[in-house]
Amino acid sequence: MAFSEHEDANWYAGGGYAWDVVRRDDAVRKAVNTWLSSDKLKTPYELMVRSLVAVDQMYLPIEAGLEQLQQDGLEMEPDYDDRTGQPSGAFPIIRDVNLAAQDLVLGVDDSDIDRIKELVLIDKRSGTVVTHRDVGIGISQVLPVLVLAYASKGKILAMEQPEIHLHPALQAELGDVFIEGALGDRGNTFILETHSEHLILRLLRRIREGKLKKEDLGVLFVEPLPDRGSRVVELRVDEDGDFIDSWPGGFFEESYREKFAGR
Repeated sequence: MAFSEHEDANWYAGGGYAWDVVRRDDAVRKAVNTWLSSDKLKTPYELMVRSLVAVDQMYLPIEAGLEQLQQDGLEMEPDYDDRTGQPSGAFPIIRDVNLAAQDLVLGVDDSDIDRIKELVLIDKRSGTVVTHRDVGIGISQVLPVLVLAYASKGKILAMEQPEIHLHPALQAELGDVFIEGALGDRGNTFILETHSEHLILRLLRRIREGKLKKEDLGVLFVEPLPDRGSRVVELRVDEDGDFIDSWPGGFFEESYREKFAGR
């Protein structure tokens, strides 16, 4: 899987930068892989970085590795005469071929030959490389969101519907991602345009649990006006993680209507 390293006008808006960050930053890649794993997205996929080297540049490090192997001393295997069946001499052998192969690979990896770092998505069930188009649109959509949250420090980050294409349970999990990205050393400010009750309810829950202060969360409702335009309404939150003000238009009321309808 190859990704462009050249930024253009859509580099950030289109999420292309995210793949480059995951390729370069081991910590961010580890955090994203946690989401890809059974703990979050429950997928068998993992992002890995592979080194691509030219075949013609491998000659010298492999030659050096073989010379080192020879200097370390090879075991000798008796050679027998086909006619008499008696030993006629000995020849060198490599007892542990796998270990010798690993040493040669490490020698190539430690050498100063040119290489390209390639980001690939691996299906851990078969060990095969797959593209982001093969694993569903949810993964490719959420990855830029995760990268922004995990890789940014002291930034103002604006996102439109970060929960799109995600299961409701994962929409709630995004709330914890934003809290982690906003608090502590990262210190980011998130401006989120969302339609997800699940995301908002997770943030309110963390206020009740004392993991988020009510001052750290601001909720604005954009309400269309009958004639034209719209107005922005601030919805206050108390220390118990409850809204002091009612949602205009019954945003949160819909789930209660569905739950108790027909009773």
